[in-house]
Amino acid sequence: MPRSIFYYQQVKHDYREIKETILLRYKKNRKRDGYRPMTLKLRQMGFHLNHKTVLKLMNALGIHSIYARKDMENEAKHRILPRMC
Repeated sequence: MPRSIFYYQQVKHDYREIKETILLRYKKNRKRDGYRPMTLKLRQMGFHLNHKTVLKLMNALGIHSIYARKDMENEAKHRILPRMC
């Protein structure tokens, strides 16, 4: 057996710089970018991270994208029968 099995220690990643970059990009884009566009922009800046890691970091920071909700109509277009009420 190789010695590395017994002496293996998991590396702790320090995402401090990446978290700061995510917050700056998030505020700059008026909170519109989700984790997918954020991942692409981070890759363009030189940070090669998985999209799941970016999502995890955004959840840890408590940020998410703002998106338009579907416009739900409240009025019924059809006739409501008395027996249905």
